[in-house]
Amino acid sequence: MKVDIKQAQTPEEFAACARQRYRVYTEEMNLYHDAADQQGQQLSDPDDAWSRFYYAAVDGEVVASLRFHWGSDGQFSEEWNAVYRFDSFAPDVLPEQMAVGSRLTVDKAYRGSALPGQLVAHGLTECLRDGKQLVFLDCVPHLINYYTRLGWRQYTDNVEDTNVGILVPMCLVFDDRDHLARVGSNLLALVDAVRPGVTAGPWVHRLFPHSSYAEAALRHGSQSAVFQLLSEGLLPIFQGFTTAQVQLLTDQSNILDCEAGALFIRRRTVYRSVFVVLSGQMEVLGDKDVVATIGKGELVGEMSFVLGGMRSADVRAGPEGAQVLSLQENILRKMLDADTALASRFYHNLSRILALRLAGVGARGTEADA
Repeated sequence: MKVDIKQAQTPEEFAACARQRYRVYTEEMNLYHDAADQQGQQLSDPDDAWSRFYYAAVDGEVVASLRFHWGSDGQFSEEWNAVYRFDSFAPDVLPEQMAVGSRLTVDKAYRGSALPGQLVAHGLTECLRDGKQLVFLDCVPHLINYYTRLGWRQYTDNVEDTNVGILVPMCLVFDDRDHLARVGSNLLALVDAVRPGVTAGPWVHRLFPHSSYAEAALRHGSQSAVFQLLSEGLLPIFQGFTTAQVQLLTDQSNILDCEAGALFIRRRTVYRSVFVVLSGQMEVLGDKDVVATIGKGELVGEMSFVLGGMRSADVRAGPEGAQVLSLQENILRKMLDADTALASRFYHNLSRILALRLAGVGARGTEADA
């Protein structure tokens, strides 16, 4: 097997990346049909024009691709500034020292392999060599932990995307070696190899104050909220779980804040995380109206997790907004696969929840799952 990882330079290479992106986003994930070239089976967008494309090919076939926008190549749009808040890093870091990574797409057969990490490392190495200090991205909730382990941090409000729902902006500071070491990032060796001895200035602590404590507070905050709901009898999916099991699951989960009316789940997408409403409400939408309201302690997205299908409805935050706990599909499945007693308890709880919901659905004549 011959593996090549390189930057796209020729029209043929760009077209191959666009076809690979189409396979993942449009064919597999059911996204961006309006923007895709259906006849040519390619997916591109206007921002590609000034991006740097990197790809991984196996035996000549592109199986993963990634793009970066460098501030030194063009001007970041006002829309991007609203998402990433570039101005908040001035005057310590200039746009020329920033990059934005996006459109990381990996063919299904290579997810979980070393290949995606190698592709990301290749693109980041180029950023380091050019003197970039910050790399931004936004991701869907189930990828937060993946990027957190690499060293990215949440630092600003989530954003709503009309195609996928909630996206989470994150920032990587190359020269914050303390943080990279603290999270065990394998990017630390990469930074040491390209920029040995360089450390970030005091501005890092101003923009990311006490980050280790903040990250711990987020984890323990999610545990506190979950245990409070359990004590009130408002979290039936975890009834019968031990304290250690709840702690293990919430330690690897993320809390998401959703503004009132923000689209949270987009119908017919294939993301299969399960969400627990910690406060506020979520609204399940039909063709025109709200068909169900999901309150504190209730689940969102459990049927896609169980059946493996697409999301069946749009879901948005209620009029007061909502806070939800995101339970990653892969982590939850690993826990259930490793402990048959736990799996039995989980699916028993879930079947009871669905039976009660079905009784409610019968009265309304509508489906309430997303």
